[in-house]
Formats: sequence, C-alpha cells, structure tokens
Amino acid sequence: MRPLTAFALALSCGVITGALSAGVGFFILMGGTSPPAASDLQMFALMFPMLSAIALLFVLPTMLVVGVPLTVFLDETGRESFGRYATAGALAGYAVLFMVFYSSDATKAYITALLGLVPGASTSLPWWFLFRRHVALERAQRSSTSRP
Repeated sequence: MRPLTAFALALSCGVITGALSAGVGFFILMGGTSPPAASDLQMFALMFPMLSAIALLFVLPTMLVVGVPLTVFLDETGRESFGRYATAGALAGYAVLFMVFYSSDATKAYITALLGLVPGASTSLPWWFLFRRHVALERAQRSSTSRP
C-alpha cells in the first residue's frame, strides 16, 4: 500500500473514533440515560458530522507533529513495532486532550483526556498494519540475507 493511502486511512480511523469518543463524552456530560433514548441517538446522528470536523482538527495536526517524527525516529533506530505505535498513539491522543482540557479544569482534565486514548491508538495502528509493518519486515529480510 502506498504511504499516502495508508496515511489517509489512518486519519479516517482516528477521525471516526475521535468523533465517537466526543459523542460519548458529550452524552456523559449531559447526563445521558442508560440505555440511550431514541432522541439521544438522533441527536448524536445530527452532531456526528460536526464532531468529525472537530476530531479532524485534532487528529491531523497530531499525526503531522507527533506521528511523522515518531515514524522517522523509529525507522532510523529500527525499533518499529505494534506495541510502540499503539502506545505512542494512545499517549499522544491522551496528551492532546489533556492540554486542551487542562486550561479549563485541571482536575477533570485527567479523566476527560482518557477519551483520547482510543482515537490515538486507532490512528496509529492502521498506519502500522497497512504500511510500516511491511517496511519493517522488508528491512528485516534484507538485513538477514545480507549477513554471511
């Protein structure tokens, strides 16, 4: 798969899960019922495009500022792995939301930022599975065949 295609698919996964996480967060903050009422689901369906646009404003810059340099670093050091990408993505998602919510209420920021764990991981894992894993496997095969 081409790098730009893998990047776009990873971005899409991050935006969709980011919008879903934001919807869950809004539902909880508004004192949603359990299970959700039909009106809650209709409201979420109406808000989903807006939540996706907001998620895009967080996911894309984070991918460019954190993800691309991380990929270069892991590639140069030969340490790319499923676990490293999953951990870095989840931590980046948490950190971004923590910084956003810390300015309004530091106590709630620790908990609210947990909504960024899943979008962060779901952005980094497609990048690993669709593109970087194959690059790392090819590098390992080349290095094993070049050794005497």
